[in-house]
Amino acid sequence: MKLIATPNMFIPETFLEFAGSVLLVALSIIAVRFAITLDLVAWRKETRRQLEHKMRLSCPHAIVEYDGNDREVFHSCFVLQPGTSEYQCCLCDTKTKSVGPIQFLMQQYVENPELYYEQQSRFRRIYRKLLR
Repeated sequence: MKLIATPNMFIPETFLEFAGSVLLVALSIIAVRFAITLDLVAWRKETRRQLEHKMRLSCPHAIVEYDGNDREVFHSCFVLQPGTSEYQCCLCDTKTKSVGPIQFLMQQYVENPELYYEQQSRFRRIYRKLLR
């Protein structure tokens, strides 16, 4: 391959050399783009996994309802799975085997309803990010 030297660049002598160099540049651009795409897919999966973990940690595991006297009534979102001894949250799919922490959490919400509303706002913020 004989190249003609010019002040700014090298120009191939034949059309075949020119076509080969264009093809080589195009293939290298495609390879770099493919590598970047794979990295973006892996990054997106990792970000989603982290957001799901944050969502589970910020879930209040309860819902609030109002009775006829405008009082707040907290209900646990944990339900007993059929055929197992595990309780599963219907909001975030967290599983637990004991009822003690669930009852303790509901008692905290009854004593301090602001704790529930703070936790609910965190949960909604992270859930919105997860839906994007």
